[in-house]
Amino acid sequence: MAHLNKYDRVLDAYCGIGTIALSVADMCKEVIGVEINKHSIRNAIDNAKYNNIKNAYFIADDCTNYMNHAANTKERFNCVFLDPARDGCSREFLKSLLAMNVRKVVYISCNPITQREDITFLQQFGYRIKEIQPVDMFPGTSHVENIVLLEKV
Repeated sequence: MAHLNKYDRVLDAYCGIGTIALSVADMCKEVIGVEINKHSIRNAIDNAKYNNIKNAYFIADDCTNYMNHAANTKERFNCVFLDPARDGCSREFLKSLLAMNVRKVVYISCNPITQREDITFLQQFGYRIKEIQPVDMFPGTSHVENIVLLEKV
């Protein structure tokens, strides 16, 4: 969905054990995963080593703190993957994302309500929905994982 290329620098926010970051690493120049859970970050680093992935780096930090720092230091990403907890992203996180002027955002969520709220906020600042793909990862329940590609207009 992100249509990454070998020149793209990618951020995987709320990366957990690095599943998304590691799955896109061969499609881009570099991917940075950020997760507050230090144990998950250790697992992500081990997963990268085990799979001989050399362009994926993982940072144990609160995603909002990391985004604030990245925005303040003018760090650049072509694409950001978001897979936050059910509460969605903080406004502070989203404002830092806006300050970074990221071209593409792939927002993955198990809570379409908070996902909609965050996307509505981003749309006020020039992001447009390009694609939506629900995935039934919870058969027999009313829950769905929803993936939305947003692009900066």
